[in-house]
Amino acid sequence: MSALSEITAEDLNSALSGDPEALEVHLELVERDVAIDGHIVKIHCHCLTVDANGQVQPQRLAEFMRNAVATYAIPRAKMTKARERDLKYKNSEATAALHEQAKRTFTDLATTGEGGEMLLFLLAERFLKLPQILCKMDLKTDTRVHYHGADGVYAGVSEDGILKLFWGESKIYGNATDAIRDCLASIAPFLIEPEHEDAEREEDLILLSDKADLNDPKLTDALRLYFDKDSKKSKRVSR
Repeated sequence: MSALSEITAEDLNSALSGDPEALEVHLELVERDVAIDGHIVKIHCHCLTVDANGQVQPQRLAEFMRNAVATYAIPRAKMTKARERDLKYKNSEATAALHEQAKRTFTDLATTGEGGEMLLFLLAERFLKLPQILCKMDLKTDTRVHYHGADGVYAGVSEDGILKLFWGESKIYGNATDAIRDCLASIAPFLIEPEHEDAEREEDLILLSDKADLNDPKLTDALRLYFDKDSKKSKRVSR
């Protein structure tokens, strides 16, 4: 099996999960691609949808997210193997077991941001078309501890073949201004720190070199080369 030389936008699109229209049932797009003068920034805004009775249904959004926990918290390759096993034996035991495993990765702490991190995943994959390339929930060893680093690592490819990393940050605050300010403060080190072993993003980059997952083995091997410090591909990554 020959190795891939480059990752393309089509390759990343093939790794996307879920039906975008299902997300639109619960979240309505208010504005997209809003530019900020003097900055390379785009803002997208969603709100909860309103039903025919003029009511929002946050419980329905929570149920929708509950049904997607395995897609979020289980590595793609592991989920694919479970589906193949269920198809072979004509049952749903393997995928059901992974769904239960995924639920157990979430903390039971009263105050947690894991719901927001999962919502970030759904928006990234189904709205922005940016696949998650590192499944951190599967790396947790203690359900009462949140994983460190960014709240999500996603990827795209530019027209000239540069792999673009997107570091996600989620905040659930009562005040939107406070949430945006603190999100930017949290994500800043991932964007502006120079490359070195003590950089905030270093742990994520190390994990990506070993745990990045696009489901397809050839694509995954090609993707991991971009995070290998001894590979020329590591010079073709932007953030």
